[in-house]
Amino acid sequence: MATFDLNEYKQASDWGRIPSDGLNGTLEETVDATAFPGCLLPAWVNGEICWYAFAIDQREWRALQPILMAYVGHTVTTFDGEPSNLNRGEKVEAYIMSLEPYAVARLKAPHNQTFAIRALQRMKETVLARPMDLRPLPMSTAQMLSHFDMCLVEGDRKGAFHWLERLRTELRLDAINLSFTRVKLHATFREWNSILLDKAFGELCRIKKPTVIAHHLLEAIWYAHLDEHSDDFEALKLAYEENCRANIADILAISGVPSEWVAETYQELIGKFQKSVSPVEASVPTSPPTDEGKSSKADFTTSEKVHGANADRMPVDGLSHLQREEDAEEVIVPNVTDWLSWAKALTNRQFRFRDVADQLALRGDAESVQDPEDVRELEEALYDLDSQRALPRLIQTLSFLIKWLKFDEGYPRKLMAPLYEVVLLRLIESRSREGEFREGVSEMFTALLEVGLSESEYRSLLIETAKAIPPGAGTTDTFWLLDLADVLCRFSAADEEARNTILNRILGILQPVLHQMSSMQRSAYSNVATSAGWEGISVGGDVDGQSSAEILNGKLVGIYTLTESAGRQAEATLKRLAPDVKVEISSEKVCTPRLMKLSQNADIMVVTASSAKHAATDCIRDNREAERILYAAGRGCCSILRAIEEFLADAPSEIHG
Repeated sequence: MATFDLNEYKQASDWGRIPSDGLNGTLEETVDATAFPGCLLPAWVNGEICWYAFAIDQREWRALQPILMAYVGHTVTTFDGEPSNLNRGEKVEAYIMSLEPYAVARLKAPHNQTFAIRALQRMKETVLARPMDLRPLPMSTAQMLSHFDMCLVEGDRKGAFHWLERLRTELRLDAINLSFTRVKLHATFREWNSILLDKAFGELCRIKKPTVIAHHLLEAIWYAHLDEHSDDFEALKLAYEENCRANIADILAISGVPSEWVAETYQELIGKFQKSVSPVEASVPTSPPTDEGKSSKADFTTSEKVHGANADRMPVDGLSHLQREEDAEEVIVPNVTDWLSWAKALTNRQFRFRDVADQLALRGDAESVQDPEDVRELEEALYDLDSQRALPRLIQTLSFLIKWLKFDEGYPRKLMAPLYEVVLLRLIESRSREGEFREGVSEMFTALLEVGLSESEYRSLLIETAKAIPPGAGTTDTFWLLDLADVLCRFSAADEEARNTILNRILGILQPVLHQMSSMQRSAYSNVATSAGWEGISVGGDVDGQSSAEILNGKLVGIYTLTESAGRQAEATLKRLAPDVKVEISSEKVCTPRLMKLSQNADIMVVTASSAKHAATDCIRDNREAERILYAAGRGCCSILRAIEEFLADAPSEIHG
């Protein structure tokens, strides 16, 4: 931007003809004030006062645009969030254009100029009075754990390791709690040997631990040592006696039976050795206990009393699922057996809300919800949470609720749409700009579109989702925005105008950073632009002039996804950028010879873990080293492309030859 001269601006803007009440705000202070993003000045144009807000670069516009929307949006002035098209025929606009600013907004007050003048003055004073150090407050440990859990739900292995490493390096957790967190990560991606080989595994079996951790330890033992011998009695007995018995007994002695799956799986196992079982092993029930009128799954959720390490010692931070070094007094907690009673208990200070939410998610019984009245009651309970204790707790545990919803065999279901909507709204209200929470927004947004919406419901959904869209795009926003646009294009629109409005907004936000996009991002952008009726763009190369995807020529890329359309779009993009690449897409729900061969031979193997079936992903892991599997966070085409692009950027040498 050229050098701004206030005197030249005053001449061009007919400053002397501006009424005195329009000048009393001293908006010219914004020219030199470093605390104010850009400039905001009045002008006299065509016999009326108007204001020009302009920014010299993208960073300034990203800071200025939301401030203008908050103080003088369309209810006060004509500003609608988008830059204005200036007219060189107007002296003041010709001068502003000569400065070559990044963006300019022309503001007029069609209803009440006095109110607009006061609002602009109040905006200026507030911005200039705020503290200079606007760095975000440090994250609490509970917030970090919340992001970690959301990564697990969305199948983002790389993101989960990022948060795990932050928890470790910032000394947020002690050694035992870090071990618990590692167990959750490896269990999510079914990396059973990683759990068993952890140096703390033996100690974890012998100490007090959350119910979910006990479940995962027993899962790891079963799948790593026993499952393959389930049809061979002698081999099963040998593996049980030599590798498992002591650890199983330790876990059951300390934690009891942590889940229905454990009750069913280990009862059958131990029942085969009845003559030699220990009292602890004999404690595994022959069938899960039930209360009259209740599902058996509810019996493995909570007890009325909590002792020692399982007591909620830090309710504000929400670390109730972590092990405490010292014992605590016995405390009474609510008897929670489902999500409705969980939501009602969130105001209870002693409630182990994270621990219980984790257990409810583990049950995976969403498909048992068949009554619309049950859905309505839970929806209302989640909507009504607004206390200073309950609402933050809900935000911290939304990942577990999403996990439970996705465990539904029929997911997504029309009956559950009200719950998808309330989770989506709560995610948006959290105003988290972290990628993990935005992936949760995309997941619930996709689920709602998939079940089908009326015209009014569709329009309302797009209005609410638009609130999660940032005013400008950075490198971390690009793929998420493109994925959101891709989802919009993938499903039929109940309101074409509403869809085009949000598509145009996304494309408009991304347009200024087109020159910074990689070839994969530009290709995805071009696809969305074509769908929205925009002129296509040349894909070209990356920022350095060469497409990183060219490395893929002559290579085999395997994609495992249950969303076949996303896989086909990713395939088309890769072949456009690297014509000689071979892409194979698998959507099998069980292990097949074709999937085994693809897992073994692919140069790159991408798995959309958030929608994968265990039998298929186990097949991939059994036939490929864990470190050579890429996990896409989300289900869309852009999630797949992002996983490949990040791999090529981090370790291109692994694929060169």
